[in-house]
Amino acid sequence: MTRAIVIAVLWLLATSTTPQAQPVPRALGVSIGWQRGAAAADLVLATFAPSVWMDWVHNPLRMSDDSYAPMAYSLKATYAQRYIDAAADTPGRFWLLGSEPHCCGTGTNPIEAAAFVQRWQAEVGGDYACCGVVLWDGYGWREWLEAYLLAGGPKSPYCHAHLFSRFAVPHITDLRAWLDEHAWDCELILSEVADPWDSVANNIHLMSEVARLIADGRVQAAIWYSADPYRDYHGLWPNTGLLDDGGVTITPLGYHWLSLQPGGANDPRATATPGMESMMWLPELRIE
Repeated sequence: MTRAIVIAVLWLLATSTTPQAQPVPRALGVSIGWQRGAAAADLVLATFAPSVWMDWVHNPLRMSDDSYAPMAYSLKATYAQRYIDAAADTPGRFWLLGSEPHCCGTGTNPIEAAAFVQRWQAEVGGDYACCGVVLWDGYGWREWLEAYLLAGGPKSPYCHAHLFSRFAVPHITDLRAWLDEHAWDCELILSEVADPWDSVANNIHLMSEVARLIADGRVQAAIWYSADPYRDYHGLWPNTGLLDDGGVTITPLGYHWLSLQPGGANDPRATATPGMESMMWLPELRIE
């Protein structure tokens, strides 16, 4: 009897429901602005069923959804405890840390950011991605990351970055080279991808190229900006939306996103993949 009890206890320990580190799927996902509310998010999720999605916040009502990637938007010390407490409520979750900490109205001193991530690694741990830099030379992503490491910033198991132009695709290679140079071994996630200044046709090209990078394993995942059920995001992104007319209509870009999913008509896993060329020479597609 004693032996049976010991075996039972060991089995319970081995099969404990304590959450394990959440893997990040190799997938092309979507973003949904939290400002749109729960009904809009439900509509997007029902329409596209993404393998990974985020809304720039950490929504307690979405934490049971394995495809949801919560975000600690700011790396400022003021918010550290709030995010750490939220992570403690759902241990084992994958998190995105930071959003454009070097620019764009969300700048954070790299010393402060390093201290934030040190706390996160010590008190939360697990799989997480840092730091959400924009891959564009004029924004100083290299300099900020250099200062972050110099201040003792931890090398996260995943890295995430933003890509806002088809002309910036070669910077993915630049970031990879920089990470290798600094012995930072991490899977790369493009946590915001779109070209708000370009046409629908060229956004289709950009989406296709990013999907190829995922299929080839050069990028772990990418999150398209955005799947909000309104084509423009606060009037700034008229050609990047996957839905239109309050969610009634899937846009040509939305249909293309669906076609790039596993088993879709344009699934890059089923087609030959070109090299890592720049996209600036791709011709304009015609969409009737």
